[in-house]
Amino acid sequence: MRKNLATILIEALKNSSVTVQLCLDEKFNYIFANQGYANVYEKEISFFEGKNYFKLFPNKLLKEVFSNVLQSKSPFTLKAKPFQFTDVNNYQRLWNWHIEPFALHSESCLLITMEDVSQQIRYQELEIAHEDRYKNLFERSLSGLYQRSLDGVVISCNNAYARIFGFASKEEMLGKNINNLVTINSKESIALWADLVEGKLQSKETTFQIKDGTQKWVLESGAIINGESYESSLVEGSMIDITQSKLASREILEKQEKIADLQSQMLSAQMNPHFIFNAVNSITGYIVEEDIENAMIYTVDFADLMRLVLENSVRGFISVREEIDFLKRYTELERMRMKKGFDFTFSIPDHIDQDKVYLPPMLIQPFLENAIIHGISGKEYGKIKISFEMVDKISLRCKVLDNGPGIIEKPKRSVKERKSLGVSITDNRLKLFNKEQTNYGVNIHNIKDEEGKVKGACASVLIPIKSEK
Repeated sequence: MRKNLATILIEALKNSSVTVQLCLDEKFNYIFANQGYANVYEKEISFFEGKNYFKLFPNKLLKEVFSNVLQSKSPFTLKAKPFQFTDVNNYQRLWNWHIEPFALHSESCLLITMEDVSQQIRYQELEIAHEDRYKNLFERSLSGLYQRSLDGVVISCNNAYARIFGFASKEEMLGKNINNLVTINSKESIALWADLVEGKLQSKETTFQIKDGTQKWVLESGAIINGESYESSLVEGSMIDITQSKLASREILEKQEKIADLQSQMLSAQMNPHFIFNAVNSITGYIVEEDIENAMIYTVDFADLMRLVLENSVRGFISVREEIDFLKRYTELERMRMKKGFDFTFSIPDHIDQDKVYLPPMLIQPFLENAIIHGISGKEYGKIKISFEMVDKISLRCKVLDNGPGIIEKPKRSVKERKSLGVSITDNRLKLFNKEQTNYGVNIHNIKDEEGKVKGACASVLIPIKSEK
């Protein structure tokens, strides 16, 4: 006897363990359950044959659904919840049901295909829970977190990010263009963009001004998230406001500088008696030699110089122009005192604004004095050159060069002897200004010609400076 198509299909499905399927008659008795279905309950297929589905698994709502499908002869699909049940291992299983009406030997039947979506649903629930958790972390983070377009429009951010730019909440900042909210140095902006493109923007310290003029310092990390087009690409990153820390550090640094200024002034005051002692000796020399005219000239010039010394010794910093004026007056006095005299020159590049660059007073004079007394004293054609060069924004180098015999290995011309009391005090003053990346101090060395012969000495002094903006 030939089998009809429905019978052949049922026999094929009955032996399948891949899908989970069952077939019910119009009274909801099992016509068959396949191996996959039996495996769910850990039963033999024969266990279900002839039994009523709802006597095994009472469910009023599902019975209404089955009845409606039979009456309407239209297929119906049910999604996971509330159609769940506990399997033999007490595990809550969730199913998608596809209920298909068909005729078997002129009887109305239902073919039910079940898809176990328990894991899928649970993973979705976990994902939602994780999203909520990460959202809370995002919102509560003390770091400013953001997503913005490549053009600078803020697409997403948390409150911490909004507060950095002076907004009370993220809602006020969303949709704003960051480029319209801050003022940033163009070179620094280009450097930041280059770091982003190269993937190097990691905890980079940046400073900018927000619109109310407040200076901000931040540590920023970020990366470009490439989309399918320029418009869909994003900049994603974090920003930590370190403004308070920077201001506190600056305040501490300013206090340290004030302390250093006071200590420097104290040491400068110690040097004044030393300087006066040398000058008085020169005046005494004129008087002993009965050179009254030069004694009077020297005394007047010395009085003017002493006025400058006293004025400068109570100031933390003086301008480069004031320091050079003082050095010229001092050198003229020394040249007048020396019988053979000497030549001296000052060299300072044009790019150093002598009225807007400041340095501690009386730092160079001891080395100039050293060059005169221990360098060219007694020399027929003595020459001294004082030069200045800018090293960086906080440092100036001054070189005092003489054409004397240099530093030679003899007791009377030892290095120790060349370092006078004034040089020693000045060296200690310079050390007060030293910071992590600076090494203020003096280096005294011989000047040699191409043949290696000594042709003089050089005192190279690295000096702290302040610049007027």
